[in-house]
Amino acid sequence: MDLKNWTEFLRVELLAFALSTLRKGDTSLYGLERVEIAGEDGRELSMNIVTREVQNSKSLIYQLLDAAYSLLPNAYIWWRNFDLFFYLLSFIANSGVEEKIYMINSGFVGELVKFSWPTK
Repeated sequence: MDLKNWTEFLRVELLAFALSTLRKGDTSLYGLERVEIAGEDGRELSMNIVTREVQNSKSLIYQLLDAAYSLLPNAYIWWRNFDLFFYLLSFIANSGVEEKIYMINSGFVGELVKFSWPTK
């Protein structure tokens, strides 16, 4: 890995670390509601994250996901950075249920599928 690629990788790792730290600490700045999943103990299933309200939010995670979403239509131009882009998206999606729900409700997953299947 050359110096430029190493620097880009470190930027993404630093961003992932910052997101992880915020998620564990200041959830209001991070910007997610907690979602409880029904378990064996009988907790109620609650997976309502209202996408329209969230889009107006100034929280970090939503700004980042919205920016990444807006990059998808032209992402093929930056093919050399695909590994970092999709690594960061994977990190965010694996951070928790709330992130997954937001990515599904906002249409992010559908856009990723469209992106992976080129049109003829």
